[in-house]
Amino acid sequence: MERRDFLKTSVLATGAIASSNLFASQKDFKTFTISMNYNADFKSAKEIKLYTPLPLLNNYQKMSNFKLEGNFSSHKIVTIGDSPLLFTEYQNEAIKLKQLTLSFDLQLYPYQEKKDTKISEEFLKQTRYVRTDGKIQEIANLARNLSQAEKVEFFKSYIKNNIPIGQRGFSNKIKTIRDNTNNFVLSGESISANSILVALCRASNIPAREVFGFNIMQNQLISDNKAEIFINKSWKRIDIDHENYDFIALNHLRDTHIGDIYTASMHQTLGSIDGNNLKYYKDFSEKITFQQIA
Repeated sequence: MERRDFLKTSVLATGAIASSNLFASQKDFKTFTISMNYNADFKSAKEIKLYTPLPLLNNYQKMSNFKLEGNFSSHKIVTIGDSPLLFTEYQNEAIKLKQLTLSFDLQLYPYQEKKDTKISEEFLKQTRYVRTDGKIQEIANLARNLSQAEKVEFFKSYIKNNIPIGQRGFSNKIKTIRDNTNNFVLSGESISANSILVALCRASNIPAREVFGFNIMQNQLISDNKAEIFINKSWKRIDIDHENYDFIALNHLRDTHIGDIYTASMHQTLGSIDGNNLKYYKDFSEKITFQQIA
C-alpha cells in the first residue's frame, strides 16, 4: 500500500475514535504513548480478520493522536458492550505479509467510581469461567446475613487470608486456584484472585464484572484483571493485590464471541485465518511498546 493510503486510513480511524468526545480536559493525569505492531506471514491465506482491543474511553482514561497504518483491505471501529475494538480485514492474497501498526497517546487519571442506573443481568450470571456454584457458593453462603457492602469486605478478607499469594496472580493460561488447605476454589483461563471476588459477588446477587488490561509495573505492561463491583449505584474497582499500580483498562469482555471467535478474555489481538482461530498459528508476531511522556 502506498503512503497516501496509510494517511487516508489514519484520518478515518482518528475520526472514529474522536466521535466519542472523551478527550482530556483535566490536569491531574499521566500521559503515555503506546505503539502496537503486528505482522502475519500466511502465504496461502485467503481471508484474515483481526480484532485489536483499544482502551476503554471514560472519565479516567482518554485517547488522542490515534494513527493507523497497514496493508489491510478494510477497517472500522466496532464496540461490544462498552468495549472498543479495531477490526481489520485482509483479502488480498498477493500480499503475503499482512501488516498493522497503530499508535496513540493515552492520558490516565485516578480511577473514579462510575454511577449507573441500569445494570445488565449478565453481571449476575454464571459463565464458563465465572462460576457461582460449588466452592464459590459455599464461601458466599458464609456471608449470607451481611449487607452487600459487608459481603464485599468479607470476601476480600477471605481471599487474602485463605488463598496463598502464589495462587492469586493473573494468568492468560488455564489455571486452577486452590486454598491454603489445597481445596479447589476456581479453575479457568485468564483468572486471578479478582476473578474469585467477582464470582463470589455474583453468587451473592451483587452485580460484578472483570475489567481486563495492563498494569504498568517497572516500565512494563503486565496483563492483569481487576474486579468491578456494583455497590451503592456505582461501579467500585477492587484489586486484591495491586491497588497502587497504574492500570490501562481495555475491556469487560469475558467468555464471549468476538466475530466468529470464542474467547475467555481479550488482552491481545484476536483473529481468524480462513475461519480458523489465529492462536493456533505461529506465523503471527505482536509487539507492544509504550513510553511515559508527561
